[in-house]
Amino acid sequence: MNSPDISYVVSCFNRPKLLPVCLYSLAAQTHKDFEVLVTDNSVDEDVASRHRSTVSGMKDQRFRYYRTANKIKISDCYWSAEWAIRHHASGNWYCFPCDDTYYVPEFGQRMLSAAYRENWEFVVCGGAVVGPAASGGSGYRVWEMQIGRTIKTSFLVKASRFTKFHAKPVAENAAAGADYSFGAHLVRSGVPWGIVPEVMLVHN
Repeated sequence: MNSPDISYVVSCFNRPKLLPVCLYSLAAQTHKDFEVLVTDNSVDEDVASRHRSTVSGMKDQRFRYYRTANKIKISDCYWSAEWAIRHHASGNWYCFPCDDTYYVPEFGQRMLSAAYRENWEFVVCGGAVVGPAASGGSGYRVWEMQIGRTIKTSFLVKASRFTKFHAKPVAENAAAGADYSFGAHLVRSGVPWGIVPEVMLVHN
């Protein structure tokens, strides 16, 4: 069996209403050669059951569900995603959606096309429409991507370049610690990288 182009490793945690939108946006991708690994770090059995049902309801063998609660040392979606990569991912590229992310249909196609055209191994999208929870207000705003402000939902990284998230959760912004450190690590390592400005996503 050939490896898919992209492994989308989706982290979900106690938010069953959000997961379907993320998964349907991946199912609608114009680039079809991918797998989706849903990692569930929920401790609530009812929530986990809803997540599992959502994945099975996709009726697509590319979508697989993994319960990571009690499998990892840190209760955090970043290490949950890393666990799935270590044990189950087979793609040539990795992407790290959260359950509250929506991708435009051309996301994978445009990101991969740019990577192959420019010989990049780390590809960041141009921006994200960030929701109220992230912006601290009632409206949405555009978050322009930079290497110093990279969120994990916004990039593809070549599988051979993935080692681990080089950070532990820190204080109030645990998630960003892993994202920023990993992106900075890749750049310091001399990995060829670039930004695709016309590609955006919605991250609540």
